[in-house]
Amino acid sequence: MNVLHPKDGIKVDEKKYYWCTRNFDAPMQWRAFEIYMFLLVFVVPGLIMTLSYTAICREVGKVMRARAHMTNGTGSM
Repeated sequence: MNVLHPKDGIKVDEKKYYWCTRNFDAPMQWRAFEIYMFLLVFVVPGLIMTLSYTAICREVGKVMRARAHMTNGTGSM
């Protein structure tokens, strides 16, 4: 198996650089990390946005019903 980088990093312009590679010897750790990142990057923000937009739409609906009721006496309140 080819190693993509040496363990002590690569020197460029007197600075050491490292980068991460997949550890093929620990597939369960890699799977757990992928699931964690998926939840952190997609699911959690998606839930927050869904809840936020739901609250906004409900508030707009309440204001629209109240306004309709105040202006012409229609609407349910």
